[in-house]
Amino acid sequence: KEKEITQEIDRPRYIAINKDYIYVTNDRYKGAKYVSIYKKSDLSFVKKIDFGTDAAERIVEAGGNIFVQNASYGYGTKMTYIKTSDNTVGSTINIPVGNRNINKIISYNNSVYAITSDAVDSYIYQYSSTGTLEKTTDLKGIKNGNNLVIENGKFYFSDDNKVYAMDMTATTAPTTPLFTVAYSKFFHLYGFNVIDGKIYTSDPKSFTADSEVSVYDTTGKLLKTFTAGMGTNGFYKN
Repeated sequence: KEKEITQEIDRPRYIAINKDYIYVTNDRYKGAKYVSIYKKSDLSFVKKIDFGTDAAERIVEAGGNIFVQNASYGYGTKMTYIKTSDNTVGSTINIPVGNRNINKIISYNNSVYAITSDAVDSYIYQYSSTGTLEKTTDLKGIKNGNNLVIENGKFYFSDDNKVYAMDMTATTAPTTPLFTVAYSKFFHLYGFNVIDGKIYTSDPKSFTADSEVSVYDTTGKLLKTFTAGMGTNGFYKN
C-alpha cells in the first residue's frame, strides 16, 4: 500500500478515474448517498456531489466524463452525468420509457451502456460521453437483463441464471442462451465477466461456503471450475 483515502468515505461502493480526478460512490443504507472527488496527483479531497435519496452505485468514465448509476439492486431509472471540466452535474438522465430499472452501466469506446428491465423485456441504451442517447437495443423476452459486458463487438449479459451473447449490431434478441448455470437457492448469476474470450461466473454458495468459479469459452463450453473465496463477485484482468 502506498497511500490511503479516508476523508468523506462512507460505505464506498465503486470507483472511476479520469486524467485528473478520482471519483468514489458512497451509499449508506437509509443514509447519505454521494460521489466524493479527489485529486489524482495527491489524493486530496476536492468536493462531493450529493444525490439526496437516489442511489449512488456503479460509476464509469467515458470520454473523460463521469456517469453515476442512481439505481441499486434493480431499482431506479436514472443516471447522473458529471462534467469533469468543473466537476458539476451536467444532466440527470432518465431512462426514456416506462419503469425500466437500471441493472448495470458500463463504459465502452467512450460511450456509456445501460442494461435495464421492466420484468417483461430488457433493453440496452447507448449514451454518448456527454449524455446523449444514441441507440436503443430491445431484448424482447429477456425479463431481467443484467451483468452486461462488451467484448469483440458482442454484448454478453445474463437473465437470472442464463447467459446470452449477441452482436452489437443485431436487432433481434437471442432466444437460446449460451449456457445455464445451476446456482444456490435464492441466488442467480453473481460474479460475471468476459476476458480475452473466456466467460467467468461465480456461484456464491448462499454465502455459507467458498464460491465456485466456472470458466466457459464464448460458445458456452465449460472449460474448468475451481474454488475461490467466499462471496466472489468479480473478475479482473491482471
